[in-house]
Amino acid sequence: MAGIFQQPAFLRLFLSNLVSQVGNKVHRIALLALVNEMYGLVWTGVVISAQLFSRVILGPLLGPLVDRNDRRLIMLYSDLVCVGLVALIPLLGIRSLGALIALTVLVAATDALRYPALNSAVADLVPESSLDQANSLLLLTNRVAEIGFVALAGLLVAGVGFAPAFYLDAFSYLISALYLLRLPALKPKPSPRRRYLTALLEGFGPLWRNRTLRYTVLSAMVAALFGSAEAVLGYVLAVKVLKIGVQGFGVMEALTAAGALLGFLWVPHITRRIARERLFLLALMAFGFIYASMGAFPYPIWVGVASFLFGVANAGFIVPMRSILQIATPPDQRGRIMGTFGSLMDAAQIGGATLGATLAAVLGIPGAVLFCGLAVVAVVAGVFLLGGIPTANNAPTPVKT
Repeated sequence: MAGIFQQPAFLRLFLSNLVSQVGNKVHRIALLALVNEMYGLVWTGVVISAQLFSRVILGPLLGPLVDRNDRRLIMLYSDLVCVGLVALIPLLGIRSLGALIALTVLVAATDALRYPALNSAVADLVPESSLDQANSLLLLTNRVAEIGFVALAGLLVAGVGFAPAFYLDAFSYLISALYLLRLPALKPKPSPRRRYLTALLEGFGPLWRNRTLRYTVLSAMVAALFGSAEAVLGYVLAVKVLKIGVQGFGVMEALTAAGALLGFLWVPHITRRIARERLFLLALMAFGFIYASMGAFPYPIWVGVASFLFGVANAGFIVPMRSILQIATPPDQRGRIMGTFGSLMDAAQIGGATLGATLAAVLGIPGAVLFCGLAVVAVVAGVFLLGGIPTANNAPTPVKT
């Protein structure tokens, strides 16, 4: 996998994303601390919800910009705008709740623009044979930042306050932008100019007309919906059913993260032997069975083992899923498709939290976990019965660097 770092353009994109992810983890802890300290727990939920819903709404709306402009410049300008926005949060956010919500929504808007630009840029920079390695490494940055810097962010906020944490986040965006400066131009393939609304609606078409995209996106949405319920169910399972407390839940999360790290390193080797589409479905089915087993066998030792395997399986379907979307999407519509896809995943995760609480009230905690896991398995089995996911064949053309 280290061979892909011999491509200077991808190495710069990787380092930019790594620095940005570290800043995001610090930002999340600092934001929670600021809102809770200044405005209380209720408004903390409101601010976080505003952030999530803005990404859901803006993802598809901003997609056409990615398909009409240089993707390198979009990422670069997004980072530079965030430098100013994040630096303003401790200055204005402590004085006005409205200003805090507005700044939070604007930061989320830049994220909604950067996500499709980043995923489109990967397919522009590396050949199809290296996409799984590239996607694995970019996803790995999120886990590395989460494991290595969330706790440090908490210590930073506790030690010196939330304002320095926001300034550190702003500085991380600046460093990220400096790496992006040396990327080659990533201008999309010229296409006929259309009205913005027409271009926006065109971004939804391939998701339903293209069977590869349709089956992949629907399967991923189900996984996000029922998998996100674990955010609620996992904590309650640890505390009330397994009786291992908050510390035990932390161990479960750490095991899941460790499994994901292993999975991100493992997947590129597997896709050399198994087609991406088949690996996606097999890993997603394994994800469902492992998830269900936590409810069927609610014992601490097994749940710990299952948490690790849960992380491995999660990486096993996320990496090929990204590659499938990048290959199957027409290059001149990639920004719109990835923007819409990110929006759908965020919406499914929001729904998953509500679904988890509802199912727990009806079925009990173990029953809800079992149901969610089997629901994922059932959807994957249905896709297999329909003939599986066709091979993606709309290969991108790498940019010469």
